[in-house]
Amino acid sequence: MDRARSIVLFFSGFFLFCFSSQVVWSQDIVSAWGRNDFGQLGDGGTFTTTNTPVPVSGVVDVTAIAGGGLYSLALKGDGTIWAWGLNNYGQLGNTTVTRTNTPLQVIGLTNMTAIAGGFDHGLALQSNGTVWAWGRNDFGQLGDGTNNPISGPVPVSGINGIITAIAGGGLHSLALQSNGTVWAWGYNGLGQLGNSTNTSSNTPVQVSGLTGVIAIAGGYFHSLALKSDGTVWAWGWNFYGQLGNGFSDTNTPVPVSGISGGITAIAGGGSHSLALSGNGTVWAWGSNERGQLGNAFFGGNTPVPVSGLTGVSVIRGGEFHSLALKSEGTVWAWGSNDRGQLGDGTYTSTNTPVPVSGLTGQATIASGEHHSLALALSQAQVTPAQAINNLIVQVNNWSLGVLRPGQTRSLTAKLEEALEYLQTGNEADAISALQAFENNVRGLVSGRRVTATAAAPLLSAADNIIAMLIAML
Repeated sequence: MDRARSIVLFFSGFFLFCFSSQVVWSQDIVSAWGRNDFGQLGDGGTFTTTNTPVPVSGVVDVTAIAGGGLYSLALKGDGTIWAWGLNNYGQLGNTTVTRTNTPLQVIGLTNMTAIAGGFDHGLALQSNGTVWAWGRNDFGQLGDGTNNPISGPVPVSGINGIITAIAGGGLHSLALQSNGTVWAWGYNGLGQLGNSTNTSSNTPVQVSGLTGVIAIAGGYFHSLALKSDGTVWAWGWNFYGQLGNGFSDTNTPVPVSGISGGITAIAGGGSHSLALSGNGTVWAWGSNERGQLGNAFFGGNTPVPVSGLTGVSVIRGGEFHSLALKSEGTVWAWGSNDRGQLGDGTYTSTNTPVPVSGLTGQATIASGEHHSLALALSQAQVTPAQAINNLIVQVNNWSLGVLRPGQTRSLTAKLEEALEYLQTGNEADAISALQAFENNVRGLVSGRRVTATAAAPLLSAADNIIAMLIAML
């Protein structure tokens, strides 16, 4: 139950589950494409780069994915984490420094609810709200009070409160607390910790002046935050205009110009930034030398629309490329393609989005430095209890509407109540709890906290679980 209660806001989109009788959609097929010389695609093959998606081998029941610099991470439904790729700093978390092209388990971690990749370090969020880290640590990016690389997970120290989301930057890390404040640790030479200094820290420090934050993201040397009013704030390195506010570096958050609200998700690239609007369009700013802003004519320090993209639910940024997942399950990419990271069957870079070859029915996406990942939907038989647990994960990762942590908790509380009734054989009261959940979702729609389109998958999932329970009466 602790794992279900945690709020996971790292992913900039929602997990889509479809129910039919006792069959539901659950995520467990991971695909990867792009650079592979360190095994970061996880295909178990010959460390060969590929410009079309290949399946990651040996890992199933995956609920979340993340890309690091030259490695990858996956979170399984049992709360364990698996990693593959480059391991020179121990970023795979398996107590070795040996690369691997097949997923290996990160040691000692259970009940995990979210993952994030820094360039050479990994991060994980546990169901009790604590954060764990492993890998490179020369600037304190593990947050454990030391500066020594560690090839197995250690707890991040000094955060007094429950963490609801995590994000990795190039050499720094970020965490969002349940009270809407942001904490950061690691390299700070360009102000990316946002605490009004340029002094690196191996323990978390609070980002100055930020409250009401609901999502965070890290670029190589800059950081981003999304507030509950739909505005975006940025701090750190700004040589390419990646802060969306002039070209001067800043060690305190500044608002991104030209975005007055309505943003529902954010993502950081190498030296560029991305934002998803509530209407399904994408905005980008910063470096555009490889076309990573997705706009054939513009680049610079103010957001520009990515050309031709609508219906987007998830966004991600690589070093010189960008990714978008549409709500109908296709993946689109733009920017540098020298390692095949756009996945369109070519090695030709493009400044406008192109579809990734052969991918449909995807649930979420992730990006590494020069590689990309996608998590697909596969059909599996599940019990009503498993279906409710899946819906809890779906709610916790739901960010198409701008929800406060308390609103998310009120939704998951009803689902947990349904689970408790079900565990005692009380299907009728479980149905009532699910109906109360549906009423809460509809209330968010009528209060304009979320759109009807964003709420539809949750209501459909709940309806199908109710149908499953009615059949059991």
